[in-house]
Amino acid sequence: MDRYVETTTDPVFAARRTVNGLLVSVAGLIAVAVANELVIAHPNGQASVALSLLLSGGPLLYLPRRPAGQKQGAAICGQPGRPAPAAAAAGE
Repeated sequence: MDRYVETTTDPVFAARRTVNGLLVSVAGLIAVAVANELVIAHPNGQASVALSLLLSGGPLLYLPRRPAGQKQGAAICGQPGRPAPAAAAAGE
């Protein structure tokens, strides 16, 4: 990400795009959490359209952002699935 910010002609746009993507991911996680709370609170209740949208819409908001985040993490930390060099040296 740092290399992209250094080479871009509009770093504010790059930062905005990243923040907007994170906000969409957080909204997806919140939607799933609300849907799970409703299902747990009323396990024998009638499934509504709103509940169905929360249960299916939350992952649809969250999951498309994951590969982009993994790609950025791999570019920053080295290879995907491996800890960053500082974390490996610290024994985490």
